[in-house]
Amino acid sequence: MNLMAEEGSFRNKVRREREPEGCRELLGDILSPSGEFSPVPFWFFNDRPEKEKIKAQLEDFVQKGVCAFVLHPRIGIPEEIPYLSEAFFETVCFIVRTAANLNMKVVLYDEGMYPSGSAHGMVVAEKRAPLAADILNPLAVSCFIRLTHEKYYEKLGEYFGKTIIGFFTDEPDPLGRGTKGFHIWAQGMEREILREGGCLEELAGLFEGEENKTTGIYRRLVKKYLRETYYQPLADWCGKHGIALMGHPAQSDDVSELFLFDVPGQDLIQRRIHPKEGGIHEADSVHAKLCADVARHLGKRRSLNECFGVCGRREAPWHFTGEDMKWYIDWLAMRGVNLFVPHAFYYSVKGAQSGERPPDVGPHNIWWKHYRCFSDYMKRLSFLMTDTCQHVKAAVLCDDNNVPGAELAALYENQIGFHYLPLALLDRCEIRDGRLCIGQSCYEVVLDLIGAARSGETLAGVETVYETQELVKRASRLCTLRTVLPSPFLRICHFTKNGVECCLLSNEGGERIKTQLRIVGAKKDQVVCVDLWRGAFWREIPQQMSDGKEPVWPVSLDVCETRLLLLDPRGEIPAGNRKERWLGEWTKRFRPVRKLQNQAIYEYDYDCMSAGEDGDGCFTVWGEEMAECWCNDQFAGVSFWNEHRFRIGPYLKEGKNRIRLVFTGSAANIYDKAGLAFGLGKQKKLYVDRSVNTGCIGIFVKGAEVIPAGTTLSVMSAREDGPEYRRLREEYDIRFLFEGSLVPSINFYAVPQVDIFAADSGGGLFGTVGGITDMEGDAPICYVDRAGNCFYIAPDGRSFLNSLPDWKKNMVPAADIQFFASRQEAVREKEFVRSYDSVLNQIEEAYRRILGDALVGIYVHGSIAFGCFSWENSDIDFIVVINREITRGQKRELIQTLLDLDGQAPQKGLEMSVVLEKYCNPFVYPTPFELHFSNAHKERCRENLQEYCRAMHGEDKDLAAHFTVIRKAGITLCGKEISDVFGEVPREAYLDSIMGDVEDAQRDILEDPVYIILNVCRVIAFIKEGLVLSKEQGGKWGMRNLPETYHLIIRKALKSYRGNDAFREEEENLRSFAGCMRKILTDGTEE
Repeated sequence: MNLMAEEGSFRNKVRREREPEGCRELLGDILSPSGEFSPVPFWFFNDRPEKEKIKAQLEDFVQKGVCAFVLHPRIGIPEEIPYLSEAFFETVCFIVRTAANLNMKVVLYDEGMYPSGSAHGMVVAEKRAPLAADILNPLAVSCFIRLTHEKYYEKLGEYFGKTIIGFFTDEPDPLGRGTKGFHIWAQGMEREILREGGCLEELAGLFEGEENKTTGIYRRLVKKYLRETYYQPLADWCGKHGIALMGHPAQSDDVSELFLFDVPGQDLIQRRIHPKEGGIHEADSVHAKLCADVARHLGKRRSLNECFGVCGRREAPWHFTGEDMKWYIDWLAMRGVNLFVPHAFYYSVKGAQSGERPPDVGPHNIWWKHYRCFSDYMKRLSFLMTDTCQHVKAAVLCDDNNVPGAELAALYENQIGFHYLPLALLDRCEIRDGRLCIGQSCYEVVLDLIGAARSGETLAGVETVYETQELVKRASRLCTLRTVLPSPFLRICHFTKNGVECCLLSNEGGERIKTQLRIVGAKKDQVVCVDLWRGAFWREIPQQMSDGKEPVWPVSLDVCETRLLLLDPRGEIPAGNRKERWLGEWTKRFRPVRKLQNQAIYEYDYDCMSAGEDGDGCFTVWGEEMAECWCNDQFAGVSFWNEHRFRIGPYLKEGKNRIRLVFTGSAANIYDKAGLAFGLGKQKKLYVDRSVNTGCIGIFVKGAEVIPAGTTLSVMSAREDGPEYRRLREEYDIRFLFEGSLVPSINFYAVPQVDIFAADSGGGLFGTVGGITDMEGDAPICYVDRAGNCFYIAPDGRSFLNSLPDWKKNMVPAADIQFFASRQEAVREKEFVRSYDSVLNQIEEAYRRILGDALVGIYVHGSIAFGCFSWENSDIDFIVVINREITRGQKRELIQTLLDLDGQAPQKGLEMSVVLEKYCNPFVYPTPFELHFSNAHKERCRENLQEYCRAMHGEDKDLAAHFTVIRKAGITLCGKEISDVFGEVPREAYLDSIMGDVEDAQRDILEDPVYIILNVCRVIAFIKEGLVLSKEQGGKWGMRNLPETYHLIIRKALKSYRGNDAFREEEENLRSFAGCMRKILTDGTEE
């Protein structure tokens, strides 16, 4: 492993220029990269050391392709081996000697546990030392270096710069770990605050949550002291001793601290980025790319990421899948990481060690015997992303703790490459031919979202924009590669490596991507595809040729798949072989042989007519989790995610062939006793949020089980309350929920869905599991006590009613029902079916940008607010409230945003009104509006958007109904609370508003029967009982309260509205229904 070779070492920073190798040589290096690019995992030294065990583990690491490690002392070392004691160093020296004999490299961790800086409390124990390990104090840091670094050098100096290649410092924090409510202070800080024009009294804002000029000065000084007092001495010490300072600062948006590392890094932990959701909207979306870009600007070859730590699921910390790991590796590499530091490999998982920041992603996990798949893959990516020149034309300005993240999502979604450029590095830049240049990078456009360049002349002469959308508008100029079809989850990294033009593609979403790619300058037979996971390659042929245009190459990426394209203009690389003959999807063909504690074995006898014909044969199956395949007792491969694919052609013979599959369940089943499903079958679980999608009941996803989720309430009309329900209250303390009664407050989000239908006087709740309450149905009944413990109490509703006297005796813990604090928390751990959420999130992001401080709030009404949204039959309704009139240009941007989202919206589209706040409270009727849009206006907008925005304003009676719904059930997407924005809508205004929808019911019912039937029901419900209902709720009300003659018509309308059936009814019956309803509406009588 040549991590510290003279050419391109960590400390040499810039690699010497080398002659272009050509495609053939580069491909060889990619497929068989050197140990220099090995992953460097944390190795938890966490138990009593045994020399034979240590030696065996390190030898095993090498066999699995792991050529280096970070030696990390952790909880579990016996008390008789104190940290940094002679006994401690006896073991450390043995480890380093063993690593040297195996030609491995070692990175020393500079602390006992974490964060760095205290020498496991020994700094505080020093005489005349400060009362705490104050790393802003030079004396404390000097003590830390003396106790730690000098001690290691004293014992292991002969290995420094050879076997030992670096010291890893880990998120040093001046206050230590877990402190809240305190702020660090350093000697001399008072004078510097005053010198910079601060006011000491304003420091009170630190404790009051208010930022001002002085708090800003204070925060800058803390970072300055930390750099000068902690990071710089450590960097100087490492430099003098021939090793690299490695590690990462405390926060994902710390910038200037990265400058002082030889190998700067960040840590991707605690599942803060959610696999298969794109990884571009979370606060930590700046991870990896920020660090890699800083390294690039400073000429540092490598940037690391401490990855996978605590990235399991909350309910089962060891539930971290091979698919998760592959997705995170791809996500990091696409952003420039070229040194992976997996957290962690455990020396021991004995007892409590298995629960200390799990999971072990190495020797104690199910994939360890096949870990070479992952280590080789990380090596290939690390080699590929080292010493490259990226084809990027845009820079995004950033500063300490001010790094744009989610605001840049549109750049990723439109495949616009960019680099973060810290303000502190602007003095290293120069302007050449209107481009801002630093190192090998030159930028045509600079995006300033932090307001840095507006007031200065720093970027004079360089095109600077101040909104992300302005870069998107320049996509045709900034994208070095363009897709033919929009592909928001496709990521593209375009670069030159050793003189060869390369393009790395990755699918960061949850569905297959199919599009086409234009590669400027590439000819028909010049593109070579490389599968970095399998180590295979082939020459890709364009899908089509357009007259006078560049060739177009097909792109088809499965979930969790990457693809490398190499431009081979000289035809150096042979054609390769991608030929496969798909034998079919065989999930149901296999028979179970036996099932062990965490393994399931299956077999299938395949009758091969011609081994030659099936020589490239492969098959697929669905199942959980790791799948291994044997064909005629020959190992045919391993797969870690669905759809599992195995190439068995080379092992087939004519006649009968025995195919064996072995599925191994998650390590969480061993260490967490999680009971997760494993084995053959389409067992992938997707969740649909019933708390807002109750009408979405017809979802089917290939290869997945769709499970309802959320906590809902089943509240009956007060008219249904009667003697039987009073008896249940009095005899059994079971209080069914009725309108007008006290409805319990729900503070949990259930997975699977729990529909609460009753409560008791002690705060307990009764609910139906997995669906809406129906006492004639077959869904289980559960009980949730006041402490949040959940129990099954009956297999179905009827059994529950028949066993009321003894229901408490039937309580069985419901281990498979999970409670989360919110839907957002559930989404972090479970994979949900995408619905309207992503559309609303994009609207919110765009409208915040467009309207700025004119935006009061965005409020969702309609079927989403009522919880009966149906993708097939609902639209997305929302009101935008502003505090002042907006420009016509802003109106155009608002509408254009909706037009751009049309392809992602439900069939009935989007409906929006923009209203001034002064007309909302006190309420004005008819309500003036500034702008309106719905599906009916799409074509008009596309024909002449400017004219539409000029003319589209006026008054709208419908807003009375919308405001009423918002006050009753609306959802605040962003902005002020509903009660602070919307005043009371008079009954007569609301009635006049909704009557407009049904005045011509007898005529309109023939054109849109479902809409009219359900609308009429909810209007009558308001007139008779004052109820404000959705269309679906109105239909249900009509089933209970309108003449039985029309129940069949209403039931058909409800089923059609939910998307289950097309609506069909005789014209005569529709006219009869409309006539009867008209009579009820006019004089209140029923025929």
